[in-house]
Amino acid sequence: YVYHQMKTKTDDSRAEPGEIPLRYGSGEAEIVRVRTLGEDGEEKDTFTCGEAVCVQIEYQATERFKPINFFVTVTNDQDVRLCGTDFRKARFDGLDHIEGEGYVCCHLNSVPFRPGVYFLIVGIEVEGRVLDRKGRVGAFTIKPDPREGYFPPGRYGLFDVDSSWTVDCLGAEVCAR
Repeated sequence: YVYHQMKTKTDDSRAEPGEIPLRYGSGEAEIVRVRTLGEDGEEKDTFTCGEAVCVQIEYQATERFKPINFFVTVTNDQDVRLCGTDFRKARFDGLDHIEGEGYVCCHLNSVPFRPGVYFLIVGIEVEGRVLDRKGRVGAFTIKPDPREGYFPPGRYGLFDVDSSWTVDCLGAEVCAR
């Protein structure tokens, strides 16, 4: 890949040789602002484990781009990519082009992350070409559920994964293998 680091008034990212810059793209469309919203639509940056997070991406495009693809990736404070989604993966066809100013919202339902600080990588693509990509934006904090404490009994790691246990392993033949 060849990355063109965008030069904007707000771009303070500096990549070391061989690293991917925090922001790059052709600059033909720009991510103007990224906000995290609660279920009530109000901006917030602290959520409880299991709560929904809405990522609102405001953009500005110098011309019409079609077909368009937005993406959101969540990373932890060590830049480990934990999950991501885009229009294609979500089979979203509610917006086939962009032109001028607007915004899109990515709804992360029931975010399963453990308490900590998380960051977003967001971007706009057209036919595989990156128009704008911004890393480490939209930082948000996951706090523990006050009913369960910081580390609920029997749960640990980066994600709070819904699980259950049985003694029959879906039938004896599965366990015998």
